[in-house]
Amino acid sequence: MREQKKFGERSASQTKVRLSKYILIMEGEKTEPLYFEAINNNKEKIGISSLIQLVPMVRTISEEHWSNPLKLLEEFLRKKSESTKHITYKTFIDCIIDTIYTDDSFNSVNSGFDKVVYSDLMRFYPKNTLNEYIKDIDQEIENVVQHFKIWSTFTKIIESYIHQKIEEQMLNLEDEDKICLVVDRDFDSFTQFKEVVSICNGNNVKFYITNPRFEFFLLLHSPNIDFLDNDKLFKDENNYLHSELKKLLGAYSKEKFNTEYFINHIQDAIKNERKYCENIEQLENTLGSNVGLLLQELLDTK
Repeated sequence: MREQKKFGERSASQTKVRLSKYILIMEGEKTEPLYFEAINNNKEKIGISSLIQLVPMVRTISEEHWSNPLKLLEEFLRKKSESTKHITYKTFIDCIIDTIYTDDSFNSVNSGFDKVVYSDLMRFYPKNTLNEYIKDIDQEIENVVQHFKIWSTFTKIIESYIHQKIEEQMLNLEDEDKICLVVDRDFDSFTQFKEVVSICNGNNVKFYITNPRFEFFLLLHSPNIDFLDNDKLFKDENNYLHSELKKLLGAYSKEKFNTEYFINHIQDAIKNERKYCENIEQLENTLGSNVGLLLQELLDTK
């Protein structure tokens, strides 16, 4: 897990005034990132300060398809404690994989090579050691280079770029930066709701959740929501959320949807959300969302 550098870069005004960036730890890998990227790209239109940066955390190869909010939160807090001289074996492995993407020609010629290397490294390092901290990083680099010495091109890339990749994996947080966990209320897999609330409160992490799913919050962008059936919304009977979004937009999928519509109706979403539950404690078992509170904070920060 690392910051997505391209999505939101630090900036400063001519007077060097800087507002905090918002780190987004998102459970969803498709819908939520598309939505927040659209917000980031349309801040002026929405009325959000250009100095505010929305910075999503992106998954490494070892975290693909992670969906458990507690697991994501714990991994972020672990990453937060690292420095370039103090990393775990898991982060080290992620950095090695990242070196593969450094050389475009190397990566394109060896399609799937990242997964081959990752599988090999997972055999090389026992699973129970992954969260242990490396005592001597340079020695560990040498160990890996020797392990892969039959792939000389790859080992040269490791030697050339591994320290750069370690630097890129670090979280460059400042006191005024905000950390936001954005997830769905999934009754089947999210069974640690109270524990996540407690950890967030204890680590200054803002917890944003939509019950039952993020698609409900998207529906709140409609100027007219009075016709929606709350019981069907909460139970999502027969894919009710998806069906209503499709009616609203003409077409909808998690991977592709009309983000411009939502940008034009931010105020509707904030207003409509107030008709439902926004209390984080009650959202465990109640239809609602508090994502609109995040949007209102972004608008209010000047």
